Amino acid sequence: MERQEFVGRPPRIDTIIFDFDGTLMDTNDAVMSSWQYAARELLGHEFPGETLTATLGEPIMCTVDYLFPGYDPNLVVKTYRRFHHEHFEEMIHLFPGVREMLEELRERGYKLGVVTNRLRRTTDIGLRQFDIEKFFGAVVTIGEAPKDKPAPEHIWFALDKLDSFAEMAALVGDSQNDIIGGHNAGLISIRVAWAVATDDGYGDEAANPDYVIDTPSGLVGLMDRLNS
Repeated sequence: MERQEFVGRPPRIDTIIFDFDGTLMDTNDAVMSSWQYAARELLGHEFPGETLTATLGEPIMCTVDYLFPGYDPNLVVKTYRRFHHEHFEEMIHLFPGVREMLEELRERGYKLGVVTNRLRRTTDIGLRQFDIEKFFGAVVTIGEAPKDKPAPEHIWFALDKLDSFAEMAALVGDSQNDIIGGHNAGLISIRVAWAVATDDGYGDEAANPDYVIDTPSGLVGLMDRLNS
């Protein structure tokens, strides 16, 4: 997939692409509990909490390689997802202020999308459970674009669905994977300060966000400033 080039001077940012886990939705308990279940089933013990926290936001196969070296990755993922799918709905919730932020952005005319390395099934469950799917003109999950985040194709695929351009878009996420993906795709990258995902990891300059917001309402104010 090739990036669409904007011709002329971009008048304003009109599109915002969100990550799902750790940005819109607090899925940390569901993710970490699922890894602990897999650890008990396959290793006979649990991981220290800080070990799991360090993996939040990275692609699932990276976590598998790190936590279960030498194990069949398909078996690990199957075991992880067995618990995850059974308990996902009861263990997730929206971060405070997210719904109000989405309502305000929609009222102001922004085009909104979601790009996530999560499966379609659980992504849709979360969006529908909290009635926020209506805010998004594009939702792109893992495997639906030629390459997944942090590859730019994942984000460009969503921009194409929204009829938007990278020069007129921002990426909002909680992990270095998101920030790198946003920069790879040519977007302004914004990190949320309510993230549990750690700042350690890639050691890549591209992982440094252009902006950090402390609260969901802070994104509305930041857009006002960037478009003034």
